[in-house]
Amino acid sequence: MQAVTPALSGAYEKIEQLQKPSVFDGSVLTNAVNLESEIRKRAASQQIIEEARESVRRAIEGFRQNVASRAVSGGDKDGVIESVEQEIRNQSPRWQEKFDLLQRRERADLDFLRFMGSIQGDYELKDGKILFDCSVAAWHTRRRGFAFAVAFRPLRRCAGSRPER
Repeated sequence: MQAVTPALSGAYEKIEQLQKPSVFDGSVLTNAVNLESEIRKRAASQQIIEEARESVRRAIEGFRQNVASRAVSGGDKDGVIESVEQEIRNQSPRWQEKFDLLQRRERADLDFLRFMGSIQGDYELKDGKILFDCSVAAWHTRRRGFAFAVAFRPLRRCAGSRPER
């Protein structure tokens, strides 16, 4: 049970060692080499999180086996095993939530960077905003599910687009 904290803090530490700048950093979004490097770092962070999650699973299973193999009298052993299982049921949602939150954050960054890499050259950064080319504006209009919190203004007036408000 005590393996959870070191696994989680170890995952945070390994991810921190990747030295990832913000996905919105100009040096990331305006340089294809940096963008690809950051995509690799985000993919590596996903792997780190999965390894930490698996480490916790193995530690919990090892703890269960350790308790089950102890030389304790029948009734007492069942009580101890039930107590351990209850503690795992109580604590597991907290551990899972921490891993899930970390993984979702890293996944959102990875998805955003992959998207930006796929449209490299069809946007520019200006005054802290991301301005998209008309081809991306048309894609956005069709998609209607653009999930990233970026300013959406075409670089130039696109054919058939409404005037800016």
